Amino acid sequence: MGRTCCVIGCNARSHDHKERKLDNGLSFYGFPSWKQLQGSLVSDITKRRRMAWIAAVRRPDIKFVNIPRYLKVCSQHFHMGKPAYEMEEAHPDWAPSLHLGHSDVHVTQQDRYLRIQQRLKGRINNQADEHMAEDGQDGENAEIEVALEEEEDGAEVEATEEEEDGEQAENEDAYEPAAKKQQTYCPNCDQIRAEINHLLQENRELRSELSKRQFQIPHPLHMALQKKTQFKVQSLFH
Repeated sequence: MGRTCCVIGCNARSHDHKERKLDNGLSFYGFPSWKQLQGSLVSDITKRRRMAWIAAVRRPDIKFVNIPRYLKVCSQHFHMGKPAYEMEEAHPDWAPSLHLGHSDVHVTQQDRYLRIQQRLKGRINNQADEHMAEDGQDGENAEIEVALEEEEDGAEVEATEEEEDGEQAENEDAYEPAAKKQQTYCPNCDQIRAEINHLLQENRELRSELSKRQFQIPHPLHMALQKKTQFKVQSLFH
C-alpha cells in the first residue's frame, strides 16, 4: 500500500498510481503517540509533541484523540529529513517545520534551538578550558613536588654521607691510638717484664715457704714480706 503526505499542498507519494515504488528518496512518518504509562515527564512531553504536530499540519479533520495511522508526514518537512528524538523539545525537527504553507513560530523555534546549542557548546568549551587549566596547574604542582622531593633526597644523601664520614673518622680516631700504642717501641719492656716474672716467682716461692712455716713464722713477718714484694714491683715502673 502506498503512502502519501497529509500536509496540505504536499503531493509527495511513495508509490505511483500503478503501485510501483518511487525512487524519490522520501520517507514517511506517522503522528507521535501520547505515552501515558512512562511517567509524568514523558507523558507531558509526548502530549505536547502530538499537539505540535497537529498544529503544524493544520488539517481540520485531524483530532488529538483520533488520528488515523495512514496519515503520514514526509521527510521534506524536516530539516534533517526525519523527526528528532521525542525528548529534544527544543530541536527544530521535534515537529514538522518546513514547507507547511505557514510560518507561525517554527523559525523562532529553530533560532531558539540554535541558541540553546550554542550555550551548551559554550559551557562545554568553558568546562574543557577549566579542566585544561586545572591539569596545567596540577602539572606545575607535580613538577614543584618532584623538585622538592629531589632536593630533600639530595639533602638526606648529603647528611647520610656526612654522618658516615663522621662515624668513619671517629672509628679511625678510636683505633688509631691503639695502633700507635702497638707500634710504639719500648726498649725497657723486656727487662721490666723479666723483673716482674722474677718477682712473681720469688713471691710464689716465699708463699710456699710461708705456708710450710706458718706455725713457725709470726703473722707480722708474713705481712712484711708481702709489702716488700709489692714495693719491688712498684719501683720497676718509676
